Amino acid sequence: MIRQRIITLSWLTLCMLFLPGCWDYQKINDRSQIIAVGVEPTSDNQKMFTYTLQVPVFQQPGQGGTAPGSGGEEPTSNYHNYVISALSFDEAVSKAQTQSDKGLYLGNIQLILYSTKLSHAQFRRITGEFMRNPRFEKLSWVEFTSQPPSEVLAAKTDLTPADSFDRILSSSVKQHGYTVRTHLWEFWRDFWTIGRQPYGGEIQKTPTGFRVDGLVVPVQHNHCMELTPEETLYFNMLCRRVQSISFNVIDGAESFGVGEVKTKSNLSVSMNRGRGRVLRAQIRINAVILRDESDGLVPLNHKDIKRYERVMSDQIKVQVDQIIKKFQHNETDPFGFGETLVTQNPRMAEYVSSRWPHDFAHATTNIQVEVRLKRKGALR
Repeated sequence: MIRQRIITLSWLTLCMLFLPGCWDYQKINDRSQIIAVGVEPTSDNQKMFTYTLQVPVFQQPGQGGTAPGSGGEEPTSNYHNYVISALSFDEAVSKAQTQSDKGLYLGNIQLILYSTKLSHAQFRRITGEFMRNPRFEKLSWVEFTSQPPSEVLAAKTDLTPADSFDRILSSSVKQHGYTVRTHLWEFWRDFWTIGRQPYGGEIQKTPTGFRVDGLVVPVQHNHCMELTPEETLYFNMLCRRVQSISFNVIDGAESFGVGEVKTKSNLSVSMNRGRGRVLRAQIRINAVILRDESDGLVPLNHKDIKRYERVMSDQIKVQVDQIIKKFQHNETDPFGFGETLVTQNPRMAEYVSSRWPHDFAHATTNIQVEVRLKRKGALR
């Protein structure tokens, strides 16, 4: 029995010697994880960019002092921003490394914040650098701002700014009708997809913190096109999905409120003889009436609900058509009508690649909106 125990212990000891990870262990305190990257152009050199690299600062309970690299001017914070001017992202990381006694790690980047002042070519160049870097997190969120990214990444938040932005953009918050969520790999894919332009959401710094809403599309002829939060809602109804959102529908001098809105859409392109291409969209919407025009004083009947459905359908149809025309004016298709045309007929790829911007700008629209409303009832 004793001999058997000795043999068992010897075998366990031998197995422990070959367990992986024992000899290359690195303390977490030796690493500094970059969680957000801001990019903006420099004023004196078009080939150089200003990068803002945000890293969290972990301090022991009761530890005082100042944030690393602050030079004693900033109070203790749970994050630190390295603002570096460089020709490339890798060069910026190398320069930031000279200011940190920890190894900078790229595997947990949550947010990429682009300045809307960058040109279309600069967006493509920088995004290409991120995608080619094997250490860069490809699931990072891509957002835009008209303010300096270095200022937005210094917004007042309970968590680090990158964590706060990630919490809003993540799936834990289901209401995303007024903004869009785009991952880095999706943004890069749309740069090379025939018949579709890339886009992302928008972040703005406010006196009390920040705001995440709106949509931004880099275009060829100028820096960017921007949609308001309300326009973004109808953009999402057209080419994405909207869930768990509430809003008011205008009915002349009155209005009624809907909630629990869920949408689905289907895009297609057809040919109309003598009129060129026709952009077709079928949008199906299910919602619940939260507030009627009488504020619950008069019970709604089946005829009233059908009228509400027509009013809501007409309003959405008008708004969606206006958004399409706004992008047609700039010969930019972020909806993916051109991509749909190639999917329907792969032989159209060369045509869409060369002529689609012009034909998209002169195409007519055919928007069909089907609304189904329910009412939970009223308390008396």
